[in-house]
Amino acid sequence: MRHELVRGVLVLGSLLVVSESRAQTVRRRFDPEDLKLEEPGVVHADLAFGVVRGEKGGRWLVPDFDVDVGLAPNVEVGVDGAWAIEGTPQRLYALDHRAPDNLWISTKVGLWEARNAARKTVWAFGAQLGPRVPVAPDARGTGFEALALLGRGVGPMHLVLNLGGLVDSGAAVSQGRPVAVLTGVDASFDLDARGRFALAADLGGVFFVTGERAQLASTAGLVWSTTSWLDVGVSALTGFLAGGDRYGAIVNFSPKLPLF
Repeated sequence: MRHELVRGVLVLGSLLVVSESRAQTVRRRFDPEDLKLEEPGVVHADLAFGVVRGEKGGRWLVPDFDVDVGLAPNVEVGVDGAWAIEGTPQRLYALDHRAPDNLWISTKVGLWEARNAARKTVWAFGAQLGPRVPVAPDARGTGFEALALLGRGVGPMHLVLNLGGLVDSGAAVSQGRPVAVLTGVDASFDLDARGRFALAADLGGVFFVTGERAQLASTAGLVWSTTSWLDVGVSALTGFLAGGDRYGAIVNFSPKLPLF
């Protein structure tokens, strides 16, 4: 039993250190952002595990992550990235090579909010921006991403429109950088008065102006707030264009803990 455990650890370790030189592209999938801001001193992590059929092969998410820390009532900082193991066109779901995504280190700011308590409606506006650090295979040079966020809440329904752009890391620091327009919608609908269960969906598009194929994908699923500090969700992904992910299944764990 002990030898089998050691062997399993060694196999997992080899997967994590295998060279990513065989990776064929840098992944640039866009997940629309919401306008929820963490309270000062609170850290919130969104960890997604699952399997996705990508443009050239399957991709095991281990995990896709987004970690945010509240600094002020209307300001938070975050790190958004993904660690994955990818297959090949011939062996779609083989554990063939690492496929990390570039890190986005961002600041999200709530700029304006107007509530109508009687009608249970709200308008909100914010922005999220920051550098993209090159950690994906063959990525060179720091990039930048910026989003404008317009939110609308009506009773149990919450919508956030995303519009922005990115200049990503490319094959060289001074040339070949992907440039794209980002657009999408993040949506949720509370299913009960206590907000323990909700439907969540999004639609996100990446439209390049530098020749890469456009991407358009949507996720939809159910979120369960098991406690005040942990949400669990399951969702399905559907892609609509040849340039991005095609389909997938994802499980999310979202813990929230105070730092001080």
